[in-house]
Amino acid sequence: MLLPMGCHDDDGAEVENQPVDVLSRFNAEGKAWLKLNIGLPEEMTRTEFDDGVGAEYAIKTMKLVLFHGSSTDTEDELTVASIYDVSYDWVPDMHQQITHHSSVTIQITNSNIRNSDKLYLLAIANVSPSIDVGTTFAAIKAMTLSSPTNTIDETVYYVMTNAPLASANNGTGNVTTLTEVDPNSFAPTEEDAVAMPAGYVFLERMAAKVTTQLADGLDLHVKGNTNIDFASEDFYFSLFNYNMQSRLVRSMDDVWLPYNTTTKRFVESAALPNGQYRTYWATDINYNGTTSLTADMKSWKAMGESDYCAENTFDVAHMTDECSTSVLVALNLNGGNHFYTTSVTGSDVIYQMPANDLSEEGTSASETFAPRRSNKVASAKTIDEYLREWLMDTNKGFRDWVNQYAAGEPRHVTITVDSRESGFGLTDAKVLTVTQTARAAGSAGANAFDALDLKTYCDNNIKLQFYEHGWCYYRVLIRHFDDTQTPWSSSGTMSSNSATQVYGGDETNYLGRYGVVRNNWYRLSINSVTHVGSPVIPPLTADADDKVEQLLNATLQISGWEAHDQNLDNS
Repeated sequence: MLLPMGCHDDDGAEVENQPVDVLSRFNAEGKAWLKLNIGLPEEMTRTEFDDGVGAEYAIKTMKLVLFHGSSTDTEDELTVASIYDVSYDWVPDMHQQITHHSSVTIQITNSNIRNSDKLYLLAIANVSPSIDVGTTFAAIKAMTLSSPTNTIDETVYYVMTNAPLASANNGTGNVTTLTEVDPNSFAPTEEDAVAMPAGYVFLERMAAKVTTQLADGLDLHVKGNTNIDFASEDFYFSLFNYNMQSRLVRSMDDVWLPYNTTTKRFVESAALPNGQYRTYWATDINYNGTTSLTADMKSWKAMGESDYCAENTFDVAHMTDECSTSVLVALNLNGGNHFYTTSVTGSDVIYQMPANDLSEEGTSASETFAPRRSNKVASAKTIDEYLREWLMDTNKGFRDWVNQYAAGEPRHVTITVDSRESGFGLTDAKVLTVTQTARAAGSAGANAFDALDLKTYCDNNIKLQFYEHGWCYYRVLIRHFDDTQTPWSSSGTMSSNSATQVYGGDETNYLGRYGVVRNNWYRLSINSVTHVGSPVIPPLTADADDKVEQLLNATLQISGWEAHDQNLDNS
């Protein structure tokens, strides 16, 4: 933002700002010079966090858009007076802290400016949208981009625009995006401008950043089951259900006024040098629906790496799986070998393929995966062994048949179970056949066996899941505001998992609990694995984001880059 500049007296002392004849600040050729500090996205005070990487701060191109309007015009009604392409190529020194700025001095013309006008600036870095003189700011706010990054000269740059700022943090202020220009900041020559103090325009990235990592001291076993082990290199992650479009500038429309009287989490508590405050939420392009979301995933990345996406926010009514961007975590178990689990045991136990299939090799669920073959579960039963034992325990008819016709040996019964080679497993694997091979069973024994209808019995009483090449999947929703700012606890009175039931329709309490906002760094730290995950990527549903059961214990920390903390705790 531009810090107000006063006139100076002969002794160099600053004089309080006085009303200025705007056009008088331009020379006879209708030109004036303006010195600006371009303040790059900076870390806020919520928590200490890493700087990130230099590429996230680099500026290759800069467009400055000068707006004008009367003192009664709203920000949306202001129109473009002139546009300036500024020569810019700056990569910051990452040995410094991340509150970066860079000065630039530009020549302004008085084209289209009236003497009574107030002037404002919008800075756009690393992208050049089509903007014309006379365009309203409302029209520019409606502009969208398909990516928060832009490739220039084969290098990826992060799109940046003005950060919306609040005039107060107690619910009484307004939020504005454009930076007001004090006409006293104009100088008649470039030399005079360079000698003047510079005003600030604060920028923010259009991108949100997501990093995953494994917590220090992570127990490399599924919780409570030391037989199911894994290694750090068995984890991968991907962004899922992310936004395909985003507004050129962040908007607080339809958010600020309904909630500002009671909710302080939307603004930073500490003021910037000019007395205004950074804001922490947004009204996205699909705020009330799923217009531009893709029910898809990005490429898989290893733990410790980062990925980027456009912001995705929503009202409380849409705080559901199908509207929320999430992190998919893939974990390879059992040394990359196929396995089954069953719900009957009440805990995660891995059952191997039948003995004649144990030597099977195959490709992983994705070519980018590199499953290890050394962590195969020790001494685990095969699935057919388990099912025979289960039938002996639970089905009297089966037990009597085995004792009468198979010499008390259930191994004389062959059980085949559903599996496939498709890149994903099966959440509902079926028992395909149960056949007897007892040599002395005879026709009476065969008829008695068929009458048991053991396939139907298995399908009705046991749930099997098939994990192809040992892959299981978890989906972790990205939390924006933490439990302190948006506390929630499950209620025994909930009759469904709808957002209305879970959150009670109270936007004041829960708005922003989940979501992805530009210029925020979301870091997911996996603290433990409490259960074997899903054999397929969990589907998107209309269920509310908050659920009692979680399969990963994780801490999500956000930096801005801005910072917030999230704990996903499941014992």
